[in-house]
Amino acid sequence: MRKLVVALAGLVAAAIAGAAIGLVLEAGDSESPRMAAAPRASLTVVRATILPAVHLFGEPVVAELVVVASKAMVDPDTIRVRPDFTPYAPTGQRLLERSETPTSVRYRYRFTLNCLDEDCAPDADREMVELSSAAVFYRFRGTQGPGTAIVDWPPFEVTARVPTEALSPERWRADVTSLPVVTYERSPGPTSVILLVGSILLALLGVALAWWLAKPEARAEVEGVDEPVVEATPLERALRLAREATVDGDSPARRKAFERVARELGARGLGDLAERARALAWASGATTPVMVDELEREALAATNGSPA
Repeated sequence: MRKLVVALAGLVAAAIAGAAIGLVLEAGDSESPRMAAAPRASLTVVRATILPAVHLFGEPVVAELVVVASKAMVDPDTIRVRPDFTPYAPTGQRLLERSETPTSVRYRYRFTLNCLDEDCAPDADREMVELSSAAVFYRFRGTQGPGTAIVDWPPFEVTARVPTEALSPERWRADVTSLPVVTYERSPGPTSVILLVGSILLALLGVALAWWLAKPEARAEVEGVDEPVVEATPLERALRLAREATVDGDSPARRKAFERVARELGARGLGDLAERARALAWASGATTPVMVDELEREALAATNGSPA
């Protein structure tokens, strides 16, 4: 009987303890609804890569991140990526594409990274680089609040462009404290004297040229003196027209030209020559330039070589 009473008392105590624990948990849930655990499978980091895995110093590398979020749990418009690539600097496009299904949204981000600073140069032939983790921020639908996903980038190697053995100190031929003696192909002393003498000679030549150009006769020689223009006399013009008419074979022009020659010869008292010119003007046969030349020679002989 005594054992039965003890067992019943134990059961009652256990029931009371269970009820108390249930009340406490219910009270906690009612007072802090925002502390509820976030649903699982809300946002997943599908892929985080850095390519190439081995690159030369100064070459760009590409970091790519793919995340998938449940549209039922996460607001897709609130997804933000906050990477820290120090000492590398992003230079390319960030959000590359966005694709959706009825239940999920997929983002693919791509960052082109480059670094030419000394911090990125390897201390040896090769050096492993580990970038800081990136954070993906988003907000749950409803009253769940914000969420965060941490992205760990894979390590990659940077290699030196010049092997370490090529930079050994014994191969350098100069330093900042002991410079080699300056050498010249030609001694600067004689060369400077020759250049100075040449400059003086050129200056004297310029002065002499200026003095020579200042003289009136020199200016006339440089500019050139125009020869006086001697105008043809009326008789010379008439003879030239007659000579051209005989060459062209134009009879009316020939008659007019020889008549003019006859008038000019008659005006100078050369009647015989004037009659000959008039006869040539009305001759039935052809005349030649030789006939005109004979008239000109006889006219010059009769006037003592003066065509006036």
